[in-house]
Amino acid sequence: KQWNQRRVRKAVVSTQSTGITSVADAKLAVYSCPFDIGTTETKGTILIKNAEELKNFSVDEEKLIENQLKELADAGVNCVVSGGKVGDMELHFANKINI
Repeated sequence: KQWNQRRVRKAVVSTQSTGITSVADAKLAVYSCPFDIGTTETKGTILIKNAEELKNFSVDEEKLIENQLKELADAGVNCVVSGGKVGDMELHFANKINI
């Protein structure tokens, strides 16, 4: 993939960060929007009959988020700056792969 790149010697973030507060030699992914999944795929009532169905309900969504974060890590990104909220699941997987 081709990425638009620009070197920044120093950056100042005016709000409190979530998670890590400093990174040496950071490769940033900067978003002007929230770092969160917009909406879930299901917008209706579902009937979950057992624990296995409940467990599998959000697996696809989790895999999507994990794969997106792995792509960032594979591109060398080790820090994400977001212009909005960071979703709980995104934060979980980012911490898991040291972003």
